[in-house]
Amino acid sequence: MDLSEQVLVSCSGSGSCSGGSSASASNYVRDVGLPVESCFPYTASNSPCTSACADYRSLTYSIVGLHRASSTTITAEDIKKGLYYYGPVVASMYVYNDFYSYRSGVYSYATGSYVGAHAVLVVGYDDVNQCFIVKNSWGTGWGDAGFFRIAYSEVGGNSKFGYSAIVYEGSPGDGPLPEPPPCAYSLSATGKTFKAAGGSAAVSVSCGTGCSWTAASNASWVSISSGSANGAGNGTVYYTVAENTGTTDRSAMLQIAGESYSVTQQAARISTNRKVR
Repeated sequence: MDLSEQVLVSCSGSGSCSGGSSASASNYVRDVGLPVESCFPYTASNSPCTSACADYRSLTYSIVGLHRASSTTITAEDIKKGLYYYGPVVASMYVYNDFYSYRSGVYSYATGSYVGAHAVLVVGYDDVNQCFIVKNSWGTGWGDAGFFRIAYSEVGGNSKFGYSAIVYEGSPGDGPLPEPPPCAYSLSATGKTFKAAGGSAAVSVSCGTGCSWTAASNASWVSISSGSANGAGNGTVYYTVAENTGTTDRSAMLQIAGESYSVTQQAARISTNRKVR
């Protein structure tokens, strides 16, 4: 459906051609809505709202709600989850000089000074190439026919991609949102045995995009790396087994993504010296 961008520029109070607030604009789309394009065709200027069709507020299409992609710091997984469950995500980013010359491939900041903040529309993601697929607003003559790809690493990186990411919750008449599919988890192994000297190892977690998990140990001698004690989507848990100085074998159980992973360790070897007379 082709709705009027110019109403959003000229009538919403969310900003102007010099910039504005994507949050305020989104609230307007929710609270008032937008008429079709023919009601106020795009002029690429700060045209007065009086140029809109007289009854534009009574012929609008709106959304039922919106929310931030995460209540804490937004991650690439948060944006992917928003795309999967709701559709395109409104994202903000920092623009540098090298972004203007983008033509194809996966963008990540390389050179140039900071120019300003910019709002774009995330329409897809690509786990193979570790990037988002994004629609820009600079026309089809820029980038890849108006689109660009940006590396997941730019979320929290130089471009701070998605530092603000807004998810739209559908439009009236869409019906209730579908329930998310249940998360299924599996581990790359069920356990591991160590010698008395101990050591380090890792186990991989496989699950769907957006499925979160945690890892915990029930024994003080098995330590899980703080950086791998939780995650979302596929990941790896790294852990360390301390030296066993005791005289008996011992065992521990890790709970990873709701699955049990056993760690066993051999006892210390006791040596005896005998004198020969």
